[in-house]
Amino acid sequence: MAKKHHSFLLFFYLFLSSSLLSLGCNPQIPEDPSYQETQYDHEEQALRSIYHQNGGDSWNPGNWLHGEKCSWQFVTCNSSEHIVKLYLTGGMLQGTLSTEIGNLIYLEELSIVDTSLHSLPEEIGFLQNLKSLTLFRNSFSKLPNEIGK
Repeated sequence: MAKKHHSFLLFFYLFLSSSLLSLGCNPQIPEDPSYQETQYDHEEQALRSIYHQNGGDSWNPGNWLHGEKCSWQFVTCNSSEHIVKLYLTGGMLQGTLSTEIGNLIYLEELSIVDTSLHSLPEEIGFLQNLKSLTLFRNSFSKLPNEIGK
């Protein structure tokens, strides 16, 4: 009798395990192309970091920190809602640009114009899709070697 009981338990365990997997209880990122990462958006966090670390309250970029990142002033997104263009402008933008700029991995165009920034982080080299970098009327003392690698 004990042998039948163990066989039943083993069968039940295997059945339950395979049923749970087939019901989608195995955590995976959905393959749906419209899926948006909602718990943590690395691109939005990068923009927030730029805002807070570079005097955002002083340069007042309009609607930053409110609504969807793709609706923020100076930010352009593609159809997949990834940031592809970013324009940082204004004399009040100051300090060293946040290292989180490197999290904008879809960025194709970056313009930094007329700012008080004095340096760029080496993480700017992580921007593998960057096709256009405009640096005009800034206070840079030197540029990182990672630009253009």
